[in-house]
Amino acid sequence: MGRERPNMLFLMSDQQRADSLGMVQAGVEVTPALNRLAAEGVVFTRAYSACPLCVPARTAIATGFSPHVTGVVLNQGFAAPERFRVLHQFLAEAGYHLGHVGIDEVRTQPTLQKRVRFATWYSDSDYQEYVRRKGLLLPEPSSYRRQGGEYAADGSIDFRQYASTRTGVFPYAREDFRDWQFADAACAFLEGLSARPFALFVDFFAPHPPLVVPEPYAHLFPAERIDLPANVGKRAVPEPPALRRGVPAQLAEGVSEGDWRAAWAAHLGLVRLVDDCVGRILKVLEECGHAGDTVVLFTSDHGDHLGAHCLYQKMEMYEEAIRTPLVIRAPGGGAASLGVLPPASGEPPALPAEALGGAKIPQRGAGRGRHDGLVSHLDLLPTVLELAGLAVPDGFPGKSLCGALSGGTGRQREAVFSTYDGNFVVGDARRCAIGPRFKYVWYVGGGGEELYDLERDPGELVNLAAQPAFAEEKARLGALGRQWAEATGDQRSGFL
Repeated sequence: MGRERPNMLFLMSDQQRADSLGMVQAGVEVTPALNRLAAEGVVFTRAYSACPLCVPARTAIATGFSPHVTGVVLNQGFAAPERFRVLHQFLAEAGYHLGHVGIDEVRTQPTLQKRVRFATWYSDSDYQEYVRRKGLLLPEPSSYRRQGGEYAADGSIDFRQYASTRTGVFPYAREDFRDWQFADAACAFLEGLSARPFALFVDFFAPHPPLVVPEPYAHLFPAERIDLPANVGKRAVPEPPALRRGVPAQLAEGVSEGDWRAAWAAHLGLVRLVDDCVGRILKVLEECGHAGDTVVLFTSDHGDHLGAHCLYQKMEMYEEAIRTPLVIRAPGGGAASLGVLPPASGEPPALPAEALGGAKIPQRGAGRGRHDGLVSHLDLLPTVLELAGLAVPDGFPGKSLCGALSGGTGRQREAVFSTYDGNFVVGDARRCAIGPRFKYVWYVGGGGEELYDLERDPGELVNLAAQPAFAEEKARLGALGRQWAEATGDQRSGFL
């Protein structure tokens, strides 16, 4: 092989927006640990989820294929068949010592645990056992839900309970909170290492609702001091006809500005909790002497509208839902070795100037420690394989990001794509083609279309799809969508 393989540390939050990196709210830095990681690595400012829904997004990352290709298009009821190998298998076969900590939302048949031997497996069921053992009485989830109706493909409506914007305080110490326990297990894995190379997957649940937050995070961001993005409570003009019948629109009905402020305060508290957990893990990694020989990758499966466009949760194609944080720090690479000075003490690193919807992001100037090109979550599997010194098999749609990690810019992609087919039932479908400047969204079945100029309208409030002046751009992205649908066999795209 010529050199020892690097260790791998994968950190993933759930439902964390891209604009949380570098954000300051109520005078408090939201992600100090991730900002430090960003200063030492490369920030990918335009990373997009393959699907704005948990299980399809995570399975897409693990397999390297879009949800409609693996068949995992909903949160329940589908699993990628055995022919789709997952990242964990590639690493295990290369001799990696594997650990999994956190929620388990990669759906395969056989399951991950049957496909791969894990040295450590600590999941949500282990946390629930911890809760029972300590006799904790956790808040009743139903108290933080409201009903939503999802339109199925046959026109029927499937009514379910979805997490609402209601907030609450976790009644116990943060040490008893699920994600803090996950961090404890991750740290124990690192401290107990007797073999390398290792690959540790840490999948946090926060900041996914319910918005029940432990102290001191519950009151870290006072709601009255939250600087709401400009598109909170605003709708795009004109809106596609199908948008308001979707679950995110239903979950936002009747939510006041005060409610949005409270939801933001709770969400940011959970983001900061995850960030503190990340900081703890990275500190142990350093204390164990592995900071210099470990690839650290942080991302989220998707984001959260949090009131933007009068929507709540994910399940739509606006930037708040499909654009994700992505930071990679690789041994021998990253901002420091590429000539980008780290920020002064306490100062966040350079991040994109255009905050999604107007969040405050301190600026420091650009450098090779950030990559502004289009990136898909499907790129992560080939990137990790290349970093591990492994051959990338033919047929994967994603492209390795290793060139960007060593300071290259490469050729700008024409587009990356995201899909949505429903949450609990296959129904209202959306497809999205994101280009360097414009984004085109089409609602399968004639529910409308959207076109946004992300450079001039980052809040996506002016829908250009019907304007003749932008017909050529819409046709260009539509043609790319058709080509992509044909290449991937996307039967529900509306193009096949």
